[in-house]
Amino acid sequence: MACPSPWKDIADTFFECSICLDQLKEPKLLPCRHRLCKQCLEPILEEQAGIFECPICKDVCKIPNNRIDGFKTDFHMKGMLQFIQLQKAFENKEERECFGCEKKLKATSYCFICKEFLCVQCYQLHLTKKIFAKHQKHLLALNDLEGKSLTQETLASLLEAPRCNTHPEHMAQLCCCTCGNLPVCLTCTYDEHKGHELRDVRKVANDEREHLKEIFEELVKRKDTVINIADKINRVNNDVLSIVAETKAKWKSQYEDQTRELQNKKEKEKREFNRFKTDLEESTQNKMKELETEMEEKIRKIRDEYDRKIKIKIRESKEKEDAKRKEIENRELEIDEAMCP
Repeated sequence: MACPSPWKDIADTFFECSICLDQLKEPKLLPCRHRLCKQCLEPILEEQAGIFECPICKDVCKIPNNRIDGFKTDFHMKGMLQFIQLQKAFENKEERECFGCEKKLKATSYCFICKEFLCVQCYQLHLTKKIFAKHQKHLLALNDLEGKSLTQETLASLLEAPRCNTHPEHMAQLCCCTCGNLPVCLTCTYDEHKGHELRDVRKVANDEREHLKEIFEELVKRKDTVINIADKINRVNNDVLSIVAETKAKWKSQYEDQTRELQNKKEKEKREFNRFKTDLEESTQNKMKELETEMEEKIRKIRDEYDRKIKIKIRESKEKEDAKRKEIENRELEIDEAMCP
């Protein structure tokens, strides 16, 4: 990371929630030691009863009786995130204004109780006025941040002590180990946490801090090994990419060759079909002409035969008409002769 801190060599993804991929907010620590935002863990638990799988490692985790509140809030992680945000704000040269007065003066310090930046005047008020007595141990001068003199232990002393999970108006003096190091106040020891294993919250915080130091030291030891493994993975990845590229180029060339061959076959089949089509059309036209000629000849013969028969019929009819006329004329002549005295 860019900021000079005890966590400078840890990647930004270490402080990200694996669900929302944003910086952890109200981080809840699962039994498998993975952390998730409280708001991201809640919908996962709503669909489960009794147990659920960690979305990161798939380890089966038991759901506490009080559901989401039964998982320990990682206050040390919250402190780390708060410090990193401060350090990044300073490194980015952000001009912060005091929130405690109307003069809008440049901020020179930060109050971990107010969770706001202060100017010189408000910083002095915090140091001298009794009303801010509880704030005085939780003030950070930004020049300490600039001088990179802020240690993990100093940061822990500046952070506000965790508040009771059940009674947020009370500071948590104890942690209930039975309920996953849940921060509780003295009132809770006589109520729902009665008979549970309880430890001083500062002792638990120190133990957690030491545990985190051990993990960090182990990570530092393994850093070179991980880097070497990463280099090997990159080399193998490059080799694989090279092989994939060569194979892809080979397959592409084969595909293009086969495509050209199939295209040529397609064009050949198309030309042959066009020739067949042309020959068939010519043959069909010739056949139709022959049929038309044959039909016209038959029609001519039928017409000639029809005309011949018509002429015969007309001649026969004329002959009959003439014969009948002659017969009638003969009868009329006979009648006329009979009528003459």
